[in-house]
Parts: sequence; structure tokens; C-alpha cells
Amino acid sequence: MGCGFLVFAFGSYLGRHSGYMMFYWIGIAFLIFTMGELSLSPIGLSAVAALAPPKLAGMMMGVWYLTTAAAVAVAAKIASLSSIPHGITNPLITAKIYRHNFTYLGLAGIAMAVLLMMLTPSLKRMLGQQDKLAIPVSSQEI
Repeated sequence: MGCGFLVFAFGSYLGRHSGYMMFYWIGIAFLIFTMGELSLSPIGLSAVAALAPPKLAGMMMGVWYLTTAAAVAVAAKIASLSSIPHGITNPLITAKIYRHNFTYLGLAGIAMAVLLMMLTPSLKRMLGQQDKLAIPVSSQEI
């Protein structure tokens, strides 16, 4: 996501003299967003199904979708930060506001990705220990 927002910021920067961004920058950014979502969604849901206890698998999948809904609500709040003040219609001014916001969203997204990459070894160790601590469930209880 961070890379997609930085593409928006870069495209806006290139159009800083006119205030308009070329359409292909939007296409490139949405291509990056789509590839990221197509990579994350099936892998995340598969991980939830594999790591959840059998009795709670359905509920955990529901929680996965509930967190997706909560993320959409948070995204709406973040998008409201990019709103243009009433009465401003000059593309040079609006492009600067959008460029500023897209830059910070892109850097925040990349910072979160780096943080998660640094946490990956710890998460792998915790998930490996979970398999040893899992309580076996008999087929009659399912």
C-alpha cells in the first residue's frame, strides 16, 4: 500500500507545474494496490483457517472479515484527512495537499511493512510453539 501511495505522490510531483497528474500514474498505483490485496487476502484467510482451533475456525474467519470492515472504517477516517478546504478549486493548491498526504501515507505504509518484517522471526517462533501447545481434539468432538 505504501508503494502505491508513493506512486500517487510522485505522479503528483511530476505534474506540479500544471496541478494535474497523468492518468497512467493512477493506473500504476491501482495496479500496485490490487496486487497487494490479491496477495494478502487469500494468504491471510488461509492462515486464519490453518491456525484457528477446529471448533473456532468459522468464528475466526468471521473475525478476519470483521477486521477488514473495521479497516475500511479507519480508511474512511484517514481519507477525510485529505479533504480539500471549502472554496479551494485551484489545481496547483489541491495537488500540493494531495501530494503531502500521499507522501505521508506512503511512508507510514512502508514503515509498517518494515516493522512487520522485523517482527516476522518472533511471530514464526510463537506460531511454532503454538503447534506444540495445541490440545489435540478427537474426531468425536468436531
